[in-house]
Amino acid sequence: MADALPFDGSEDFLRVRYIKVGQAPTRDDGWTHNKTDPHIIISRVRCGAYTTRWGGHMVQVAAGEAYVAPPHTPLAITHHIDPHLGRMERSWIHLSVAANEVLDIADLIELPIHLDAQATAPFGEIMDELLGTSVQDLAAHARRRELAYRTLRLLAARSRPRPGAAELLSRRSVLGTVIAHLHQRLAEPHDVSELARVAGVSSATLHRHFLAHTRCTPLRYLKGLRLDASCRLLAEGDLPLSDVAARVGFANPFHFSREFTRRFHASPAAWRALARDGQRRPS
Repeated sequence: MADALPFDGSEDFLRVRYIKVGQAPTRDDGWTHNKTDPHIIISRVRCGAYTTRWGGHMVQVAAGEAYVAPPHTPLAITHHIDPHLGRMERSWIHLSVAANEVLDIADLIELPIHLDAQATAPFGEIMDELLGTSVQDLAAHARRRELAYRTLRLLAARSRPRPGAAELLSRRSVLGTVIAHLHQRLAEPHDVSELARVAGVSSATLHRHFLAHTRCTPLRYLKGLRLDASCRLLAEGDLPLSDVAARVGFANPFHFSREFTRRFHASPAAWRALARDGQRRPS
């Protein structure tokens, strides 16, 4: 269980960065949707079924069940209609939670990949409530955050700490300082020597920390942060793509589009369209 994961007891250890809920039907039996998302995905089948593949996993998801996918996972999701109803329906939550402001909670816990009907039921209740409300006042916003943390609690109860999670948390003083600096200045130019000065270590030591605990160099990690942030701008606003690129630190929108497509297997425009239309297959 992830409740064995150590933390420093501070009130701001966890922070919800993003939560989005959606639902959609399809009548196209066998349609396979390929996607990559920067958030944890919990996707429930209302009727019909899923076959979901990623890495070495193949998950069969029946009506009333759900799959859970970690961030940045290339997914192939095949939809199977209910032959009696002539359609397949699903709903989902996309969730991102920061630990100590700098780490993604999915870096620290191994998520379940499949939830049976009993385990899915409380997630379904959260989805249904979120789908039925809009954030129009402070109380509604607070309730949305409350449901986001409830979602995290349910996931944590069915997860376990990743190997090395405790060490990653213990070394957050170096990584944390740099990553917080990057989050606060995402649109600004950065180089490794500057980031090493922020951390108070040599460039070689900074590289070693990043490679050991994020499997990325500092600048590759920065590129990932920028692209993840661009997903939220694309999903939630109407900014032109050139403005989205500039806001997350890409001076060249063509370079932004190329890097975005490489990471998420869809162009920024296509990703925005999918996020807006509930991931329905184009007719």
